[in-house]
Amino acid sequence: MTILKSKKIKSILTGVLAVFLTLSLSGPVFASTNNKDAATQKFSKDTIITTDNAKSILKAYGIDPNTGVKSDKPIASVKTVADLEIALEEGKKLPSKIIDNVTVSPLPLLPSSLAVINAISYETRTTTTKYTSTLSVIYSASGQHYTYGEEAWWTSAGSGSITPKATGIPGTFYQVTEQRRLSNQVYNANTMSSYLQLSYDYDITHYVTVAGFTYPTSSSPIQGSVRFTGVF
Repeated sequence: MTILKSKKIKSILTGVLAVFLTLSLSGPVFASTNNKDAATQKFSKDTIITTDNAKSILKAYGIDPNTGVKSDKPIASVKTVADLEIALEEGKKLPSKIIDNVTVSPLPLLPSSLAVINAISYETRTTTTKYTSTLSVIYSASGQHYTYGEEAWWTSAGSGSITPKATGIPGTFYQVTEQRRLSNQVYNANTMSSYLQLSYDYDITHYVTVAGFTYPTSSSPIQGSVRFTGVF
């Protein structure tokens, strides 16, 4: 009887061991090596950024995925990790603080302008300031002026505007994120020494678009003024 029980127990143990070895060799049926946690996936410069791996890649480059906002701009997302690195390097070129003091001289008079006398009209002057290889801002100031032959002067000031230009780097853009001051005034009105002065104080922020969301990478305050002398 004891011998039979021993053989029976041995047979059961052998069967259990066989099943265990079979499962061990075949691997768990509920896990797949293709479903790794995104945080543990490795990537290279050629890796295409998707919604599945975007968070882990952003974290690796020090960007908080929670700061992303669904993009509402017609700007395509960066495609690869290499593109993301280029975008981030451009953002680092933004100075910590920018102070302007720009004077824009009037353009030479055209022969056709000399025939215009006793004319009151409205004009907008613009200038573009380049701060980095990818950041340029268009400053515009409008005003009413009076023209008398070869002489002209500003009589009043109108509106002013600040417009960042496209960066030229795919998936990136600059945006005014806080505007503390924007004013356009006329000085020495109704005289030949009159001029418009656009004064400003604002923050400019660099953004990168990844997998349909935009993320801020750097920001800098810009303050100063642009003086538009003369009229033409």
